[in-house]
Amino acid sequence: EESEQILRDALRRSQLKEEEILREADETARRTLRRAEEQVELEKARALNEVKDEVSELAIDIAAAVIGRDVNATEHAALIDDFISKME
Repeated sequence: EESEQILRDALRRSQLKEEEILREADETARRTLRRAEEQVELEKARALNEVKDEVSELAIDIAAAVIGRDVNATEHAALIDDFISKME
């Protein structure tokens, strides 16, 4: 009887330890996932800001080109096409 009790106690302790390890692993995985999602959002925002900066620079360049000289409709269309192609 005493040996059976010792075995039951050992089994119960091992089950508790297993549950603790699983809880810790789950929490670690959640933290890692949360950090990865935050990093993705930061990178996405950084990329979007870079695109906005490039578009602003192109718009300024086009405006400077237009202000610097009079353009006819054909030249105007060519400037727009050039602007769009640089965005791609």
